[in-house]
Amino acid sequence: MQLLQKIITIGDSEIKVFSIAYLAAQLHRRPSAIKKWEWQKRIPKPILRTLDGRRWYTQEEVDIYRAIVEEENVRAGQSFAKTKFCERIFGEINILRRKLEKEIQNGTA
Repeated sequence: MQLLQKIITIGDSEIKVFSIAYLAAQLHRRPSAIKKWEWQKRIPKPILRTLDGRRWYTQEEVDIYRAIVEEENVRAGQSFAKTKFCERIFGEINILRRKLEKEIQNGTA
């Protein structure tokens, strides 16, 4: 599995982004698990997505996912029901999404 990363340009800024394979590897999951979580609305859609549907994650997103998975002790095959994983992920990613949208509007992203 190729762990993709690339640099994208938004306005005058360059941002390093990572593929779903990279995020999945950081969480010790398969990309299909991340897509399933998204489909089940357990996690939000990624902030950056290409017209062809490819998901790209900023370093901040990857760090948020990794921290919350660890803090909530999310393990493969276990239910999310006894954790605050989903609630925390949506909260933190939505804060990051608003921050990035504001930076894009201000031309500082």
